[in-house]
Amino acid sequence: MAIGLFVAMLPMPGHTPLALLLGLLLRANLPVALLVIWVANPVTYAPILYGEYLLGNYLLGVTPGEFSLGSSWAELRTLMEKTWRPLWFGAIVSGLLLAVLGYGLSNAAWRAHTLRRYGRRIEERKRHS
Repeated sequence: MAIGLFVAMLPMPGHTPLALLLGLLLRANLPVALLVIWVANPVTYAPILYGEYLLGNYLLGVTPGEFSLGSSWAELRTLMEKTWRPLWFGAIVSGLLLAVLGYGLSNAAWRAHTLRRYGRRIEERKRHS
């Protein structure tokens, strides 16, 4: 889960191959990693990227500039030159935070589920003994 959440926050194409590669290298649960990257999807990209941009500006102590998509490649290039540092910094920080939070919560949920099942087995054995 942590791999998928981290990769989903990165502002780049190719989330699936990256999550697959990291999952293989870190011996993680590949189906979960590949499923969780869909947290970032065409509906959620804009708010995620804008939030990461604002977070990056805040953490770097930079005042956010005018943020509008231009109508030409030159305007888009100028926009990317001004925004890539805070965007990537915010993306890495939010990806790390979400990965740690997701790992902790999923691990706690799995542990609680396992303990509950173990408790039921113990009760079942007591009833049949």
